[in-house]
Amino acid sequence: MQLPVSPVMAPPAAFVGAPAGAAAAAAAAAQLSSAASTVSPLGTVPLTTTPSRAAAFARRPLTHALRHPSSGAAFAQPPPAGGRPSRVLMWFHSDLRTADNAALTAAAERASVPGGVFVPFVSTSKTCSPEYLSAIFRLRDELSAAGTSLVVRATTTASVGETLLGLVRQYNIQQVVFNHSEMAAPTRVESRVVQQLVDAGVDVEAFWSNTLHAPLKEKKTLPAFVDAVSKLTAPPPTAAPSRLPQSPPGAAGGATTTALPTNVNGQAAAAVLRKAQASLLSVRPGRILAVKAALELGIVSPRMVAEQLRSTVANGGKSGRAAGALMSELVWRSYVASSVARAEVRSAVGV
Repeated sequence: MQLPVSPVMAPPAAFVGAPAGAAAAAAAAAQLSSAASTVSPLGTVPLTTTPSRAAAFARRPLTHALRHPSSGAAFAQPPPAGGRPSRVLMWFHSDLRTADNAALTAAAERASVPGGVFVPFVSTSKTCSPEYLSAIFRLRDELSAAGTSLVVRATTTASVGETLLGLVRQYNIQQVVFNHSEMAAPTRVESRVVQQLVDAGVDVEAFWSNTLHAPLKEKKTLPAFVDAVSKLTAPPPTAAPSRLPQSPPGAAGGATTTALPTNVNGQAAAAVLRKAQASLLSVRPGRILAVKAALELGIVSPRMVAEQLRSTVANGGKSGRAAGALMSELVWRSYVASSVARAEVRSAVGV
């Protein structure tokens, strides 16, 4: 079933987390088209694009099943009577937000049936930055407001997979879902974890909520990738679910308290978000780092940033050149994600 959308859980005011109205979208597209393209390190990247039939059918879906590296056959436990898994673990790691999160939406929908189980999980370690811990605190509050509890466990990079498998066994989980990271280090963690899960016979599904565009079917050079995605229109961001299934009683108990220090709060993540919002309103082309910090924490998505850029330019708040520099960064991250996915997860992921 489709989960309802709540204005309370929508993204911060400066970020659009739901599709704009048709009239507003048309006005934004017209203004961006008249602003023309911007020359960037990636070449000429239009701020708004029109999909073509050829590019549209070449584009990968925003989700795919992970496959066993040797046989190519999807590994999954037998589905319930309805044909879909209903005991689902949502693994947060590069997407510490509830808005524009396809994996979270899918997990919640599948678990929202009689007998369903929903376990939202994130891990911490001694190497986590204060901003990352703050973003987890913020995510925990967002999930709590939607009626569920975040399961937080202290792990190491090497033990994330074992921790996930422990939760899978404890709650008889049928499927683990997550969003691909767009950068190399987290993707290497994904590769190891996915291999462990698949080897244990766990069904895994991955989504592309952390990139503006999902990887294309064919491997491309950077100029060819930019040319291909310039013919595509990125999906609009989606708002956060208003209600989520409750996690199992006691799942977010003492171990969660230990994994998230008591002196952590959401202020550091909020500061990162404020700087990103200010950067989006700035007309200076060089103010990209603040947005990158928010993207790397996963507290905003590239599609949320792109939607806000379009809205800001349409309202005369940012020049086409300054907005284009940020849009080029989003396209670059999609290209890196495409390349990294092939290099790091090619044995398990069909890209």
